[in-house]
Amino acid sequence: MVDFVSHQIVLNPLMLKDIAIAATVIDPDNVNFVAHAVAFNKPLSASTTVGALFNYAQITNPTPFAAPTPTNPSGALTTKTFPGAARGVIIDQPAAAAAITAALTTGILEANMTATDTQTALSSTIAAAVTASLTQNGTVLKGAVNPFNAAGDTTKNFRQSDGASATSIKSGVQQTVGAAGAITGYIAQVTNFGDTSINPITKAVLAASVGNGARPYALEIAQAAAQALRWVGGASVDINASPTVQSAGNPAYDIALAMSTAVSGYATLQQLMNAAYFGITEAANGTIGAGALGLNATGLNLANGSLLIKATGNANSDFYQHRSAAGVPVTNIFNL
Repeated sequence: MVDFVSHQIVLNPLMLKDIAIAATVIDPDNVNFVAHAVAFNKPLSASTTVGALFNYAQITNPTPFAAPTPTNPSGALTTKTFPGAARGVIIDQPAAAAAITAALTTGILEANMTATDTQTALSSTIAAAVTASLTQNGTVLKGAVNPFNAAGDTTKNFRQSDGASATSIKSGVQQTVGAAGAITGYIAQVTNFGDTSINPITKAVLAASVGNGARPYALEIAQAAAQALRWVGGASVDINASPTVQSAGNPAYDIALAMSTAVSGYATLQQLMNAAYFGITEAANGTIGAGALGLNATGLNLANGSLLIKATGNANSDFYQHRSAAGVPVTNIFNL
């Protein structure tokens, strides 16, 4: 799919959006490949295709259609009980947002542009992805009510910071949201093992991405960004992390400061810091964040459906596959 779409873009560069739409309509299950090809071949124009990529991926469609196969000539898909090897109606919608956003991010990175052009392309494209991940056809993108399937965890819900302190969480049933999933997909691709905080480009991308319709989800995005940073970056992220120290280099502060102006009136700097720090501690405890399954979780595509998700204590190497759109692709949409 990547090679085919890339070839069509090279031959018809002025038809970028049309090519993206056509390829996604034909094979929405592999929209991540389409996104990767678009972003790699036309990185500075990739943002113009993002809305269409999300819309035609059928993320919230209760009766989706995939590409026909000999065993499923109509392509019609039905419900499934949990994300895994079986294709069906998408359960973890923020993970689909993460998969598409991760592929867009990787394509832009692989284009190997100047730092200025890379920042421009990422800022516009990730902002478009966050906007597209909020709703689809009037339906808010959300994760499962019970996202864990390990013994003893099946009735537990996602833990979301309320920003009041570094440990407090929102009451009631919480579900992950699409905007947080999109940011997870981005952060996972730009973070390297051993990083201690986000870099200047990511600060600019966060500032550009969290305004307008995404502002009500400020705490969800801050937590997701920090959770992905800690999962991929590793224990080095803990070195300068603090819920109270307002100085550059503290990842909780860097994430919060990058977002604070755009989300003014929806979350304070301290609330954002608390949410980000909570995300760091959740990742350190082996709890996956919003959209993590979209990044090629180990076992998700295996024939035996062996994916196991715990409320805490998940193995670091099983989730948030770094640069997962290169080599082993990000998760196909209808496995989620």
